[in-house]
Amino acid sequence: MKRIALVASQKGEFGGLLKRVGAGHSLEGPLRYSRRVRSGEVEWLLYADGQGARAAERACSAIQDAEDLWAMGSIGYCGAARPEWRLGDVMLASQVRDRRNEQVYPCWAPPLAAGSIRMGSILTVERVVRLAADKRRIGQSGVDAVEMEAAAVARVAKERGVPFFSLKAVSDTCEEDLVIDFERATREDGSVRVGSILAQALSRPLYRVPRLGRLANAARLASENLGAALAALFLAKGENGSGDDGDS
Repeated sequence: MKRIALVASQKGEFGGLLKRVGAGHSLEGPLRYSRRVRSGEVEWLLYADGQGARAAERACSAIQDAEDLWAMGSIGYCGAARPEWRLGDVMLASQVRDRRNEQVYPCWAPPLAAGSIRMGSILTVERVVRLAADKRRIGQSGVDAVEMEAAAVARVAKERGVPFFSLKAVSDTCEEDLVIDFERATREDGSVRVGSILAQALSRPLYRVPRLGRLANAARLASENLGAALAALFLAKGENGSGDDGDS
């Protein structure tokens, strides 16, 4: 049995995987979300506790029997930094760079990845990159996508001597601004205040509400494609019952 720990920022990023392999069972612990799911020869340990490095580190610290892991992965949504990446595209990281300290983490690739999935360079940032111009500026340095957790997970995996991979799906392109200030909507601990998102949207409803709806649709597409990619890379098959949100 191969034990793989996956760290995301929110449970919705696991939705596509759970749709394919079943809901599994919740794990006891301090995190907002943690589950165990078995599929074929893989035991998935799923953890999510909010956005950013500190939340990812908390998730990593909650991993059960970490010394027995076959691999650790950072999965979830990302913002594209180059125009060739479109909504829903899945990217397997060739490397992850931490913008805070310029540390670069080479990434392991699952055996079935060769020729089956596009590779890209990921930059872990401290804040959501809202503006298209800023994403494109980052892309000019050779970065393909930005996100907020991968470098923290990579560092922990390196310390533990566990192979690390990062699989991300594009939820916003480098040609669009985000109409919601997610920095305002994020608490100190990395959790998101839904009320703040709704209040921002309703402050300019004709402009922001439709775009927020498109962002939600893009997130669902990204989650679905992440699940398909994970299932293909690790030959995962469902045997845990139904339930795509992991709450059953």
